[in-house]
Amino acid sequence: MRTLHLPAVGVLVVAVFLGAGAIGASAKSDSAKSKVKITEGSPTLFKGKVTSKESKCEKSRKVSLYYSYGGPYKRGDVLGTVKTDAHGSWQMKGEFTAGLYYATVKEKKVGSLLCRADDSPEDQY
Repeated sequence: MRTLHLPAVGVLVVAVFLGAGAIGASAKSDSAKSKVKITEGSPTLFKGKVTSKESKCEKSRKVSLYYSYGGPYKRGDVLGTVKTDAHGSWQMKGEFTAGLYYATVKEKKVGSLLCRADDSPEDQY
């Protein structure tokens, strides 16, 4: 009688693993890479863009501008935070000195889609 239960347990174990694989596959497809970049920097204005294969991941994203090196600020100082427009573009007005800067975009959940975070390369402006 025990031998009848072993195949049933084996089928159940295989079904659980297949189900877990399907769940894992769908979880991966519910996230999208995001890319943030600085496109222009001047003493009074920084501009940039957040891009993604998922257009939902471009609008209303929180972008922060950080100081890296070369001026009066400390490395890692946040100089400002803005949200992107409907097309992923952002701009930040202020008073900026020459130096190295980088931007970050925070992770954001849009419905069941997870838009991943990103850091731009450091660049001199």
